[in-house]
Amino acid sequence: MAGGLLTAVLLSYNASAAALPVAADLQEDARQAREQHLPLLVFFSAKSCHYCEQMRSLFLEPMYTSGDYADKVIMREVQVESGRVLRDIKGRKVSHADFAHRNGVALTPQILFFDPAGMELVPSLVGLSTPEFFSGYLEEAIDAALARMRAPRR
Repeated sequence: MAGGLLTAVLLSYNASAAALPVAADLQEDARQAREQHLPLLVFFSAKSCHYCEQMRSLFLEPMYTSGDYADKVIMREVQVESGRVLRDIKGRKVSHADFAHRNGVALTPQILFFDPAGMELVPSLVGLSTPEFFSGYLEEAIDAALARMRAPRR
């Protein structure tokens, strides 16, 4: 029985370790983005959205847990139906739902790429109509957002 409990605990730990971080303090995330010259990827999801779960489990969580993108992007998730409070990039406390609304998110899944000031860097990715091509679209968007973050200021 103790072995079964240990296995359950380890599986639970591994599942939570693989989870994409839910946004709590985007102001702090933006500070880190500024220091590291990285874009902030915000994944907007809904509990009832099957495509959100696919995007999270097939693309975002594997990218996050691999560590291969730690020097390319900071990833967070905002749950559009949630009353959970977060600190936005400007330091205001708002609900996840209000943050999504303020950023014009009406459809899920959706990914926005922000600079540390809260400005969008590249066009958002909306939906998951072609999963077989999505990793390429996501990779292109990350690379473009990173290039904009690291481009010399004029």
